[in-house]
Amino acid sequence: MTVGGHMEAHILKGRLEAEDIPVHLSYESTGPLYGFRLTGLGAVHIMVPDAFERAARHICGTAEGMEAEDEPPADGAA
Repeated sequence: MTVGGHMEAHILKGRLEAEDIPVHLSYESTGPLYGFRLTGLGAVHIMVPDAFERAARHICGTAEGMEAEDEPPADGAA
């Protein structure tokens, strides 16, 4: 998953680590130095081991790759 800045990346990193998911942040070194956010230099890649990807996407709300039966029903019924 990629986010647009270090603040968002560190918030998500903390949330994932609270769920015992190992996280590595990858970014261009000039991004934080110059405060880039809206360019490619400001992008921060949030990386987790493959075994944790599904859980991490669910926690971060980016579960677009999840199958319909894995998502809760829209009406709130179980």
